[in-house]
Amino acid sequence: PSGLGNFARMRRLNIGDLSPQVVNAMVRAPKGTNIKHTVLSKVGLLKLDKVLHSAVVYPGDLCSIPQTLAEDGQAVECLCLSVFPLPLGCVVQLRVVAMLSVEDQWGPNMKVIGVPDEEPRLSEYKDLDSIPIHVQKEVSEFFNTYKNLEGEDIWAQVTGWSDRAAAMARIEDCRKRWFSLGLRIEGIEEKEKELESRLRHVEDKEQRVEE
Repeated sequence: PSGLGNFARMRRLNIGDLSPQVVNAMVRAPKGTNIKHTVLSKVGLLKLDKVLHSAVVYPGDLCSIPQTLAEDGQAVECLCLSVFPLPLGCVVQLRVVAMLSVEDQWGPNMKVIGVPDEEPRLSEYKDLDSIPIHVQKEVSEFFNTYKNLEGEDIWAQVTGWSDRAAAMARIEDCRKRWFSLGLRIEGIEEKEKELESRLRHVEDKEQRVEE
């Protein structure tokens, strides 16, 4: 579903000064877990979003990149190939390395792939070719199978890998969409919030008059 008004705004968090090479990303599902969370845009809190039905766990930390807007109305998702699981809700400076193309029942669902920029154990991860073949297979296997038990009409299929340049271009495109469309959506939501506040003020005033 589009859900353009429900994308994770993360308003106090920007994409980072080094974007698109290095971006800020917020952890929504730590590595080794099977639970994904979403951001409640109006209050900035985390909410349980999904529990994986299959006997699999995320092969990296699933994150969202702020100030981006994908075609489905959500922030761009990325998989951080960390050595150790990162805490839920923390922000990591993600060095962009590659992109995984995935199709699901809703359409294209690309995943940016990266690593913590200041992790010395992963300093050699620079582009797609630097990701070990077995790690690529693990990531592909996860996204090919993690929806298998959710129902006949729910599916996902990996269609290929792309290099760092393609991943950075994807981030830039979704960042432009956020600035052109996402900010307008935020403006509408702010006006709705202001109107609700005014209505409550009028109702309180009428109530005091009645008393």
